[in-house]
Amino acid sequence: MPTPRYQRAPALLRLVVPVAVLVAALTMPPIGLAATPPDLGTAGDYAIVANTTITNTGVSVIDGNLALVGPSVTGLAGVVTGRSDIGNAAAARAEADVLSAHHDATGAGPATDMSGVDLGGKTLSPGIYQFGSSAALHGTLTLDGGGASNATFIFQIGSTLTTGTGARVRLINGADGCAVFWAVGSSATIGTATSLQGNLMALVSITMTTGATIGVGGGRNGGRAFAQNGAVTLDTNVIIAPTGPCNAPAPTPKPTAVPTAAPTARPTAPPTPAPTAGPSARPTPTPSPKPTAGPPVPTPRTATPTPTASGSPVPSARPSPSAPSALGAVTSAPPPGSPLARGFDIPAGVDGTVTFAGGGIGIIGPFVVPGFLAAASSLLLILLMLAQALGALAWLPVVRRRVGSFGIGPRRP
Repeated sequence: MPTPRYQRAPALLRLVVPVAVLVAALTMPPIGLAATPPDLGTAGDYAIVANTTITNTGVSVIDGNLALVGPSVTGLAGVVTGRSDIGNAAAARAEADVLSAHHDATGAGPATDMSGVDLGGKTLSPGIYQFGSSAALHGTLTLDGGGASNATFIFQIGSTLTTGTGARVRLINGADGCAVFWAVGSSATIGTATSLQGNLMALVSITMTTGATIGVGGGRNGGRAFAQNGAVTLDTNVIIAPTGPCNAPAPTPKPTAVPTAAPTARPTAPPTPAPTAGPSARPTPTPSPKPTAGPPVPTPRTATPTPTASGSPVPSARPSPSAPSALGAVTSAPPPGSPLARGFDIPAGVDGTVTFAGGGIGIIGPFVVPGFLAAASSLLLILLMLAQALGALAWLPVVRRRVGSFGIGPRRP
């Protein structure tokens, strides 16, 4: 009897799940466990720290400071861009800090065992990777920071580290060279034209063959060469120490702003201030000298002329004053002593009689004529009203006859 379908399903699942797990384990890149970067102490201020000697052949560049415990330095004239601490307390302190950092790196864990695996062609995430004896790098090793702000890579190598010709370490997604640590148990040999990144810490010695570099290239690179108990040997090499803060977040690319043409500002002419007409000083009329004998003459006052009605005749004795100008200038006053300046005055004598002086009649003409015209107009209006009343009386008999014809009055037999 065939097995029912509902009984075959669990058996199929028990077969598929182990196969999927095996495939994932073979295809996924090794994932290291989170690590804490070891403290370099004062050694972090140097690009090279060595114990016995530092030798150089060819033209090398050390971009950073140098520390050497022993006195022997060969071929480094003009090579070091920073300061050189040789045989002093600062060099001894840096060497001690290198030993402490090496112990921290090798004692970190837990680690992912990669013994016998060539690092070339691998892509690793932040973590701790362990090699029981030696480690090799042929090709390109990619260290992927994953955008983390504490992306730390630690390689625990039991004996030696060897790189092939043209090998390369590439940093991506926020990985920093200053957070990559190579803790080598004995010596490290960096092959020709290798581009290594990170802090190379060897307990014995470091040999860099022709054209090998540490900390050079694109990305957030940087590196150092530390030989705890031996020498550092150079041959036309470049070592560039990391700069800036370590484990900084990966910068977010910003879109390039398209420049917008700014409008050209047109110069605005400053407003011309309008001239302010200042008060025109009127000449002060000189008072006429008072006579020593006779009645006192009062001080003449200038009368304010009342505007006349349109069409009224103006006597020729009084000239029309000129209209003020557009700027508000005031016309000059008439000369003292003229009839216009005196106006019209009615001086009273000692005995109370009133006399007219000079052209007084001519001056008061504008006031007498309008009054005369007003009286004449009123008289004419009265005459017209009387004429209308007389006309109405003349039509009275006719009206009475007409009204009587409509039966309002008494009837005739």
